[in-house]
Amino acid sequence: MKLDNDFDDYGNGRMTTTAFAICMGVILLIVIVVLSVNRDRFSRRKPVTTVSLETEAEESADILSDPYKDITVSDLDFFGMYSESTDEELEVGDAGLSKEREKEKAEENSGETDITKDGKHTKIVYENGKEEWVSISPYLLKNDYDYTNLIEQNGFMKYFEDGREISYLGVDISKDNDYVDFVKLYKAGIDYCMVKVGQRGYQTGDITEDDYYKDNIKRAFDAGMDVGVIFTSFAVTEEEAVEEANWLMDKLGGYVISYPVVLSMESVSNDSSRTDEMSKADRTKIARAFLSRIKECGYKPMLLANKEWLLKRYDLSKLISEYDFWISEPEADYPDYPYKYSMWRYTESGSVDGIKGKCNLDISFVDYSIR
Repeated sequence: MKLDNDFDDYGNGRMTTTAFAICMGVILLIVIVVLSVNRDRFSRRKPVTTVSLETEAEESADILSDPYKDITVSDLDFFGMYSESTDEELEVGDAGLSKEREKEKAEENSGETDITKDGKHTKIVYENGKEEWVSISPYLLKNDYDYTNLIEQNGFMKYFEDGREISYLGVDISKDNDYVDFVKLYKAGIDYCMVKVGQRGYQTGDITEDDYYKDNIKRAFDAGMDVGVIFTSFAVTEEEAVEEANWLMDKLGGYVISYPVVLSMESVSNDSSRTDEMSKADRTKIARAFLSRIKECGYKPMLLANKEWLLKRYDLSKLISEYDFWISEPEADYPDYPYKYSMWRYTESGSVDGIKGKCNLDISFVDYSIR
């Protein structure tokens, strides 16, 4: 007789074997199905060729080099931070410049740039009041004066450097000033005097001397002042300019002139002159002829003129490296003449003890007595 326990053990063993068999059958069925599906898949794939491999490689390279190839600007929220003008500014124009820079260049070429403040132009005021802004040449010698060091004291202009006055006060006179008391001038602080010696007639062409020049030179020397001289030219040829220089040398005789010998060429108010139609080139040649002759004679040559004449009526490139300049810009706060100069006539209505009425006052940035 079998016990119940024996019966149960037998039944359980039989069921375990059956279950195992079923599981194996299911697994086998799954494997068959998977193999069948993969076989169909592989049968549908393109044959592996050299061309397809290269194509796949190129596609892979494209993805690596440009991972955002298929992404548009609208997909990237941070592009909204930039204004639309950024794209325009970055766009390059035909000249290789950005659109923004091309716009700036167009404004410059059209004259819309403010040339009054660009530091590359200077203003000329003509005798008739007309104004013109002209370019400052980068090739001509510039002056380097610091006009914050230019101070007016008791009607006299003085220039300082490191707190020390380094300029010299002067007057320029002629017979028009009548009698001058040079002792009083010297005590008033005037260091030098520029004396007019003569001139050529602006219409006749005759050379005449200033009636007071001999007396003015002598008494200026006696008072202990340094002296320079002026000649007003209306020469129309280089030969006439040399004639004027030789005439002036003869008038100076044995005087020891420590300050410059000055050439002044000027226009005539309310009248015509023999030099009115002279070209810039001819005027420059005449000035050079006079100044070079003065230099040959051992004196210090200098050209006196206002800003208009220097910038418009002379070719400075043929003068500025060899000769000194005396700029006439009266009643200005400071000379806005950009190039090299060493003397400035700063007023034609000055007042100083020793001269009756108004007079011309000057400042020299160079001590010509020791130069």
